[in-house]
Amino acid sequence: MGLLPLAVIFINEKFAPYIILGIVLSTFFEKNVKNNFLENQRLLLPFVFYVLTFVLFTIVSSDIKASSKVLERQISMILIPIVMFSSSWNKERLILILKFYLTSLTVIFFLSIIKLFWFIFNYSDWIQTMNASSNSYTYVQFKFPHLIGAHPTYWSYLLIVANLFLLSNNYLKIFSKKGIIILMLIIFNCNLLILSARTPLLINVLIHVWALFLYFRKNTISSRKLISIISLALFGAILFFNIPLLRAKIQFIINDERFFLWPLAFEKIKENHFILGEGLGLGSEIFKNYILKNGDPRTIYHGFDLHNQYLKHWLDMGIFGLTSLLYLLLYPCTKISKLLSSKSFLLLGFTMLFLISLNTESSLYRLNGVVIYSVFSSILLLLSKLNH
Repeated sequence: MGLLPLAVIFINEKFAPYIILGIVLSTFFEKNVKNNFLENQRLLLPFVFYVLTFVLFTIVSSDIKASSKVLERQISMILIPIVMFSSSWNKERLILILKFYLTSLTVIFFLSIIKLFWFIFNYSDWIQTMNASSNSYTYVQFKFPHLIGAHPTYWSYLLIVANLFLLSNNYLKIFSKKGIIILMLIIFNCNLLILSARTPLLINVLIHVWALFLYFRKNTISSRKLISIISLALFGAILFFNIPLLRAKIQFIINDERFFLWPLAFEKIKENHFILGEGLGLGSEIFKNYILKNGDPRTIYHGFDLHNQYLKHWLDMGIFGLTSLLYLLLYPCTKISKLLSSKSFLLLGFTMLFLISLNTESSLYRLNGVVIYSVFSSILLLLSKLNH
């Protein structure tokens, strides 16, 4: 289970079904599967409601084939939680998964850096040519995630989740030594800066600000430590705004072509009186036909993805689909008993990650996004239940 979110990003998501099958089969070796499931069945409610919405809109779809392709990716959204909630867990066993996940992500970072330096050393002439042709120095940064075949946005999601666990170490007790926590936080935040995915970076900043607020609220800060934190924050801000690829992406926001289809989506939703949907997976067909009829003025991005999960759900499945999505995302927050606590920080941070990121990505229509959400939300719900 600790390998699964990494596998869909760094290995190849086509291997994910085999890994999930192996995890399902391993459940037969668990003790008290039936009792575990009955004890945790209420935690399944948001996942069941969410997936049943996809099933319903597949049944009533005018194009069953197109809808089934979207539905098929949602199998993991119910299968992974069922496996998790049917297994025998204690806090130590869940922490072992997190420790494996964090260690593996650290190893991946160092391997990717080695591959990056290898690329720079062997293709220096090509890099100079590409930088000169674009009149910028963004090529190496742009190439970095592609060297290991990873999508920068989804890799960033994994890093933010890792930061959440590290910042909650006092509550989780993943590692006993603070030095390991600090080192991993530095590694993962440097990795995020190199990837320069805009929305994940914004979310990461908000999560760290919230963590600092909780820390200041609980602890008395010496003037020396406060000066160190302020100096580090200023250094980070200066570094942040001087990263070539990130600066280029920020300047590109106003003319970002990925949002070209949003007005058309709003128009179609309005035509359906903000209640009904076009049909599961059929929104893309509407955009395709619109482009064929009216032409495509875009020069960089030519896909039909809305890059907005809320609009995609609303367009395809109407208000019912949008409600099921919000219920799924907000459900972890129902387990919060005290707002300003380490436990709530973990649940709120994870919820914030997806609530904000889904404004610029349709992550939950893709298998890698589905796997990341289903694995970590299941772990967080189990941790919350064990520490209730």
